[in-house]
Amino acid sequence: AKENMKTDQIRMNPVDSPFRLGIDWQSGNLVSLQHAADPYATDFLFREGIGGVVLRLRTAGGGWQSANSTDADDVREVNVDDPAQPRQVTVTYNRDFQSSTGIRHVALRQRFTVEGDVLEWRIGLHNRTVATVEIGDLGLPLLFHTDYTRDAATTYQRRVIRHSYLAGHGSFIVVMRPNGVGPFLVMTPVGETKFEYFHREPGAASWEGVFTAYIHSQASGEAETRGDGRQPHTSVTLNPAGADGDTVEYAFRLQWATDYDAVRELLYQEDLLDIQIVQGMRRPQDLTVQIAVRTRHAITALEAEFPAETAIAYLGEPASDRHHQLRLLVSRPGA
Repeated sequence: AKENMKTDQIRMNPVDSPFRLGIDWQSGNLVSLQHAADPYATDFLFREGIGGVVLRLRTAGGGWQSANSTDADDVREVNVDDPAQPRQVTVTYNRDFQSSTGIRHVALRQRFTVEGDVLEWRIGLHNRTVATVEIGDLGLPLLFHTDYTRDAATTYQRRVIRHSYLAGHGSFIVVMRPNGVGPFLVMTPVGETKFEYFHREPGAASWEGVFTAYIHSQASGEAETRGDGRQPHTSVTLNPAGADGDTVEYAFRLQWATDYDAVRELLYQEDLLDIQIVQGMRRPQDLTVQIAVRTRHAITALEAEFPAETAIAYLGEPASDRHHQLRLLVSRPGA
């Protein structure tokens, strides 16, 4: 059970932040995540929580090699900025681990930082070799507390539901309790960070299993037999150590929202899309839907996935609330 993992943790409980966090000293994973004022004291994480990294990489002329942070215990270093009142924990992997699935060729660094209302999670990869290294997969297993029980009160008040929208740079994840009572946890990408693919390993009984979201997924895409999603599979190449382009960094922000409206406002403030659809996501084939899109960005083009079977009308933008109004008719079933 998750409760058995709560010893040997770095507790991050800044007085000026609503986050109450626990990071495992051994794995470096964030294994406990709560809101300070949550009436149910729900822990939003389960087992290994978040902080694990799965990779597939290759050097010139070689095949894909699998690696993950779980199999790199001997080379992992966990450091705290201030042992008395920690706000930042850095986890580094700077040497090759000899396990067949240990991290090699690259250095991995993760950093969890609490700044007021925001928990920032940064992930960096650095090429340590004299050859180029291609990162074909960069996946993040996200273990939210989705192991439901027969006891209704426990499931509705102490467990969570994950809502994932993986759409490139427009991606976000919202985690909430089944009873719908806030706070909600919202995870958004920063800058050029994105999600493009996911894999879910089914769990036992009433647990959803391990959900892994991918920043890059070229290697997995080559092996995918179920068809492609709407996002292209990408990789990133790291130049030899010491050259420009030998390092990449990705980042996410985790924040609390009190309710659905607060989630929408947070998405808008994080430069994402706040979308509302009248008639909902399902509608009769010959019925138009009206869509309101609120964004801080200028809309320069509207392109349908199936242009011959889609009619889009731009209805204008009210000056007050920044909602762009669209009317949409899709004649393709399932689109």
